[in-house]
Formats: sequence, structure tokens, C-alpha cells
Amino acid sequence: MFLHYLIKLLIYRNDNIRYAKFYAANAGKGRKERNPTFQIFDKEEKKFVEMSIKPTDYCLLKKYFTKYNVMIVDLYDYF
Repeated sequence: MFLHYLIKLLIYRNDNIRYAKFYAANAGKGRKERNPTFQIFDKEEKKFVEMSIKPTDYCLLKKYFTKYNVMIVDLYDYF
């Protein structure tokens, strides 16, 4: 639940968010992690936030960013 409040705060308080990126990190030996990694970039292309999240949070965060018209770069395969 903390993650959702953090994202809402970032969107409302900071107009410098350029886009959000979701991807699966490499787990070694050609495998990828099941949990997505989430990044927020500012307008200067600097990484603002990076964290590993649960697949359920992935779905909710995509909805939040779509609702607030933040561009999403989605490189994570959900299934």
C-alpha cells in the first residue's frame, strides 16, 4: 500500500516525471526474474526511482500512470 501512496505523491507533487519503465531483470544464465523492475525517469532522463515490485503492483501502477497520462515503456511480459 505504501507504494501506491508514493506514486500518487510523486505524480501530484512533481511535474518532472517524464515516463515510467517496467522490465524483467536478468537472473543469470539467460533467465529473467518473475517480478518486474520499475523505474521512473525525470525530464532530464535521470533515474528518479528504481525498485522491484510484485506482479499485482505492476498491474495497478500501469493503471495509475495511464490515468495520470504518464508515458509508459513496458518491456515486462506478464505471463
